[in-house]
Amino acid sequence: MQNGYVERILLWGTRIGIWLLLFVTPLVVSGSLFFPFITGKNFFFRIVVEIVFGLWAGLVVVNPSFRPRKGPLLWAFSGFVSILFIAGMLGADAAHSFWSNFERMEGIVTHLHLLALFIMTASVFRTKKDWILTFHVSLAASFIVACIGLLEKTGSIAIPGSSPGRVFATLGNPIYLALYLLIHMFLLGIVIRWITQYWARVAYGLLFLFELYIFFASGTRGAVVGLFAGFIVGLVVFMFTTPDARMKRISLVLLIIGFMSVGGLFMSRESVFVQSRPLLTRFANISLSSATAESRFTIWRMAWEGFKERPILGWGPGNFIIPYATYYDPNLFGNEPWFDRVHNMHFEWLVTTGIIGFTAYVGLWGSVVILLWRLWRRNVFDSITVSLLAALFTAYLVQNSFVFDTVISYMLITVLFAFLHSLSVPYGEEKSSILSAGMRNNRILVAGCCVAAGIILASTLHTKQIQVARGIITTLQSASQGTALILNEQFDATIAKGTFGVTEARERFMDLVLQASREPNVSGQDLLLLVTKNIDEMEKQVAKKPQLLRHHISLGKLYQLRFALTGNKSDRDHSIDIYNVGIAMAPNYPPTYIGIAETYLTDNNFEEATNAVDTIYQKMTRPNSIIYSVLLVSVLAGDFDRAAEQVERYVSLGNTPEYPAPAWFEPPKLEDVIRRSFVRGGVAEREVFLRTVLAAQENSIVLMALAETLVEQGKNEEARSFALRAREIAPPEGVIEIDKFIRGLDDF
Repeated sequence: MQNGYVERILLWGTRIGIWLLLFVTPLVVSGSLFFPFITGKNFFFRIVVEIVFGLWAGLVVVNPSFRPRKGPLLWAFSGFVSILFIAGMLGADAAHSFWSNFERMEGIVTHLHLLALFIMTASVFRTKKDWILTFHVSLAASFIVACIGLLEKTGSIAIPGSSPGRVFATLGNPIYLALYLLIHMFLLGIVIRWITQYWARVAYGLLFLFELYIFFASGTRGAVVGLFAGFIVGLVVFMFTTPDARMKRISLVLLIIGFMSVGGLFMSRESVFVQSRPLLTRFANISLSSATAESRFTIWRMAWEGFKERPILGWGPGNFIIPYATYYDPNLFGNEPWFDRVHNMHFEWLVTTGIIGFTAYVGLWGSVVILLWRLWRRNVFDSITVSLLAALFTAYLVQNSFVFDTVISYMLITVLFAFLHSLSVPYGEEKSSILSAGMRNNRILVAGCCVAAGIILASTLHTKQIQVARGIITTLQSASQGTALILNEQFDATIAKGTFGVTEARERFMDLVLQASREPNVSGQDLLLLVTKNIDEMEKQVAKKPQLLRHHISLGKLYQLRFALTGNKSDRDHSIDIYNVGIAMAPNYPPTYIGIAETYLTDNNFEEATNAVDTIYQKMTRPNSIIYSVLLVSVLAGDFDRAAEQVERYVSLGNTPEYPAPAWFEPPKLEDVIRRSFVRGGVAEREVFLRTVLAAQENSIVLMALAETLVEQGKNEEARSFALRAREIAPPEGVIEIDKFIRGLDDF
């Protein structure tokens, strides 16, 4: 009797804990923590999994029938996580592979929690009734998330960080919201198939349409491609599994309609109907030649090069940022400076876990296919259910070809894996054995120890990590109010915790220092104090993780900044040496060259500065935004001849098979270069440079700069002609200044 009571408590405690994960995790947003949409969810997920695992372990002690049952998916999942662990420990940064960081909160530790979730969920949910209830819990959460998305879209609430026209609700990114709703739309299809009440089917059908609307409101093209791929695969699977010839014909018609609809959208992309609807325009403009697609292809090529260097077990989970820098394609400059993910989960596993890990990954999905087949053959799933699941997994895998997972998508897919496993293996009662009262009491005692261990683990393992995440936010929020001494003290208190968050704390402190260097009201003494403190910390960071290029760049920048403040030649030399180490690590990474050029400019060594940026510029094979940095260094050095050559090369990179469009200068960025060109150098040389720019692209800014340069040489009439040309093409706000300039010429 006592055993049965304890068993029920542990069983329902485990079930409720899993439901809590599905319902609450997507809704957690922790404004007091660094990366509020990421860290809060992950800490909640890990803590609850650890507590629930203690309950489940106690349940297994009391009733061994809840032990995990053998099956291909259990072996595949366990093998995959085991290989992740080995690859991480033998990888380029074992600590990062295991713990990850606040921005991603993934790491091996998360996959261990996911494996635990899989085992527990497959053990305590065994019937379709159990699973319908579980799906309802998750669908309830998805409804709330979709409602928040609707409020966001209508402007009823404002969520910091959201972009116009795209929503992300509580997920923190439109991509994450789209995937979350994508999974739940297919779950709705399964629930509609399994329930029998007409009113419930109607209600869930309406919920499907509502979530589909919010799904499209996220504006996520990769997820839409995934949805279409899932639709196609689902119909194909249904055609091969249904015995009904009429339904086969209907499926074929739907396939044709699907392809025709997509084809029609692309063919009418220039129509008024499509162009007047921003979301349709966004989806119709999906192209393999778009800037986003090209950047993805470039990153995938870099990932392939990284894989070839470490093909067996890869670089370790989460360590793509290392080969990213090593094999950086300079043509990618102008995108995000750092990609710590491949933005393709299949390539991600290949480059970070090698061919062994990738094989395990393929094996994991192969076991999913095997179970879908078995469950259909055993009539556990009918044709519609197996088709919906095939469509769901296809949509997930296809959209993951463009982005990466978060704890939410991992959690949902893990629960679906458990769903397949639990229905594919027999769960029967263990052979009963007569236990003495002492043995029953011993089992209850051990079960209690398991529960206590789970609670203790959950309450202690993450305490310091949460404190660091909160400490970073506290320091950032107080930056505008505290003195340099106070900021240093707050920073010391944060990093004293000694968790994986120390790296990000140092990086954010670096951001504060750079921000302070641009603030006119920050005294030189305070700035020097902050810079010196940050140098000390970044030295520790580089010593701890010498393989990370971005920390070398940060340290080089800090030494350059202190050199600018004090004029200490030792700081200059340190900066140059550190940048040179970075260049040796990643010969094609442009920010390193720009950084060392900045140090040379601070030292008035203009020749070395121009040589540095020109070196990386010559490696580029297509027009790139680095041209503005390159030209800026050249004109600040007064080397207008080289600047003119750089303009000519920039123009020559356009209208080529690799880059069919003409090279184009962005007026605001070009204006900054032109304005700086008046600081140094000869007037005649500047004229040649400006004429070269003008020959490449007629622009009112260049025309007026050329007119001013001609005035300096006494060529007023020629200056007037350029000013009049500028007036014809200048924006309305620029005409007033041009007219004033022309009147000034009349006064000569």
